[in-house]
Amino acid sequence: MGDLDGLYRELEGQVRREQGPRAWLRERSTPVRGTIALGTITALTVAVWLSWARPDLGSYPGWHMALTLGAIGAVLVCALAIGLRPLHMPEAPAWLSRLVLGGGLVLLFAVYMLPAGAHAATHGDGLPGVLHGAWKCFGTGAVLGLPVYVLLRLLDRGSSPYGVATALAAGLSANLLLQLHCPNSAPQHMVLGHLTVAFVFGLVYVAYRRVASIYRVPSCRLLTGLLDGRTRLP
Repeated sequence: MGDLDGLYRELEGQVRREQGPRAWLRERSTPVRGTIALGTITALTVAVWLSWARPDLGSYPGWHMALTLGAIGAVLVCALAIGLRPLHMPEAPAWLSRLVLGGGLVLLFAVYMLPAGAHAATHGDGLPGVLHGAWKCFGTGAVLGLPVYVLLRLLDRGSSPYGVATALAAGLSANLLLQLHCPNSAPQHMVLGHLTVAFVFGLVYVAYRRVASIYRVPSCRLLTGLLDGRTRLP
């Protein structure tokens, strides 16, 4: 009976934790969760467009803007579809999810390497100037992507084995906003300052899950365990 009592207490604890705004968001249907995610990203995009748009927006090549925004949007929607997969749907083959996410990042890399004519001018001279501009955009993108990631984690039911997709989606959202804000369209800047945001979001998530698996603590409770002293790193 001791084991059953322990299981019952653990179940009660899980039920108590599944309350509040996070539980409400996770209980929404997949179309509603997807609408919340896309609606939030769209609202941020419109806000940047109206109040923080790049100064060369009027003269920037329309074909290049459409191609870049379209590529980012397509990969972003795919990442959201994988990360917010409904529980009742069968899992996609692992190779397919990897192909979609990896292929999408390769597609963005190829698009970012296309020069935008006269607008593909570097800000600063030589490597120091390139790195300085890239670092500024990377920091801005990380700040813009973090609230999106928090929202996506609140919407995520944990039904996808590729939770990294939500991290990549947050980084891709930051790329969308940076494209509308940053006037530097040099290929090296686009890759180092913009695309790396998505890569770093994904790598941080993978590292976080790795630490959680080593200590056999659910990833959603690892940070709180470290803060209150229940989980200790060597």
